[in-house]
Amino acid sequence: MSIYRARAKDNRYLLHLRLIVTSLALLLCSSGVLGLQGCRHSSNVKESTLETPSSHRVQAVYDGLLAATSFGRNILYCDNLTGRIVWNEAQFMESLINMYEVTRDRRYLEIFVEHADHVLQMRDDYARRPDYAGRLRPGWQAGAYYTLGVPVIIPDEWGYPSLEIQGIHRAGNNYTVVEITQEDHGRFTLHIRNDFRRSKPLEVKFEGLTLKNVEGVVNANTSPDSWVRVRVVGVNSPASGVWALQETYRMVIHELHTPIIGIPFLRFADLVFRSPELAIYEPRAEKYVQAFEESFRDYINSWREDAEGGFFVFEPGGKYWASGLPVPYNGLSANGRFLLWLYRVTGNTDYLEKAAAVAQKVRAGITFLPDGTMTMPYWVKDSLPYIGWENRSSDPVNGLYSRSDPDHATEDVSHFSLTLRFMVEAWQMGIVFQDDDLKAVARTFVERLWKPMNAKVKELCDSDWSKGFYLAHNLDGNSRAYDYAIATFALLSRWEPTILSRALEVYEARYKDADCIDIDYLYGEVMLGWSVLALKNVCYRNYLPLLLQSWEPSYPFGRLP
Repeated sequence: MSIYRARAKDNRYLLHLRLIVTSLALLLCSSGVLGLQGCRHSSNVKESTLETPSSHRVQAVYDGLLAATSFGRNILYCDNLTGRIVWNEAQFMESLINMYEVTRDRRYLEIFVEHADHVLQMRDDYARRPDYAGRLRPGWQAGAYYTLGVPVIIPDEWGYPSLEIQGIHRAGNNYTVVEITQEDHGRFTLHIRNDFRRSKPLEVKFEGLTLKNVEGVVNANTSPDSWVRVRVVGVNSPASGVWALQETYRMVIHELHTPIIGIPFLRFADLVFRSPELAIYEPRAEKYVQAFEESFRDYINSWREDAEGGFFVFEPGGKYWASGLPVPYNGLSANGRFLLWLYRVTGNTDYLEKAAAVAQKVRAGITFLPDGTMTMPYWVKDSLPYIGWENRSSDPVNGLYSRSDPDHATEDVSHFSLTLRFMVEAWQMGIVFQDDDLKAVARTFVERLWKPMNAKVKELCDSDWSKGFYLAHNLDGNSRAYDYAIATFALLSRWEPTILSRALEVYEARYKDADCIDIDYLYGEVMLGWSVLALKNVCYRNYLPLLLQSWEPSYPFGRLP
């Protein structure tokens, strides 16, 4: 038996033992044996310092924003090419689950079902939407700025092929435009422009090119920051002209998008399986669980393990710039949370073991600092994107890049929201994350992330989804951005009660008016934020591990008595 397999076996034993201890503790707490009630704030916090929102007041704001989009119908997307299902509709759907839990009003579930059925119909295999390789996969393909460009043939002056040019940047290839101009003596200039998320277009120029040197010049030291790759396909120089490289490959980015889309579906199923009064929804819930088990099986080959735990890589050989590279911590966390919910609705402990392995990997990436705070990078420590690479010409990464600068960037607060949700839910189930871990995140918020500035009221009504007036941009406390992320930090009110009132302050200042929100890029996150604030004191249910409950699974579905 290998050392890793033996270690995995030991970890599984410890995991089950810890689940037993945690479950007993939670059962004691719920019965009052330990003198606790619900998730009351710690006793060292004076009640007078706490400002908690009225659920009715928050619900009124939520319902007003709901009406502003015709009760969600304005964001029934027909595809995920620009990521609108994964980064907007999915968050909106999860907000509806929260609002039902607060109010028990079934109109939220009816809206949820309308979206869930529609999103499932838009899955590539159901929509008969093949990917770049002609495959119908159980996922939602992306394209546009996410993926590599489809090569474009540039003709010579007689119309015959001369050059093949492909956009290969890490993002925004559909915004790349190339211009060929002729020089003297048969030479030409390649001018590249791209205005993706830029107020002023980026411009790169290669001069003095010939068919003999163009590949060596343009393709030298290609990296994820390079804009194009060229290949000579003819015998004559390219004609002058302008070509837009706007077509990009369409592919399912399972390892990042599928878990985020799937979580609301699984939360709905969990709710239905535990609520006899919702029995009418059981056929749908079972269909949703089956659908996402199928989706997960379609990318299980991307699973990897090492001494730190388990993780995923982006599917090797794909048309994404990071194909074959490890998924960053926030994407791993989304997968971990997805696996937790798959376990909860199926009882399949393989999902639980993988979720625990992901939690171990994510926790290994966190640095706990002497002042009681924490930090972590965006990319997995010691992975290729983190350490960079040089001179890989004989074996380029993704078949494209011979080099890449190290990327030690600290995680930003928006992406960290995915990690924080996973940490909280894993902690609730007694998996890997400790009370002190979440205390460290809460202290980080207080010490470094809360950075309010004295902005004018009219400035706060800014639909730019990335704009920040209250929160630091990243975990190190630099700059400002992504104010909407504060609602996820409100999940830490158990450890730092002031965060809840801070979150309410931000949302009331910035996100009450639909005219101040970019409906396609921020609406889902804002609605999810309001729904979290509606959960009084952000007291999420303490989820008891299913393996200790007296239930009989009718696999793949289980139900608590």
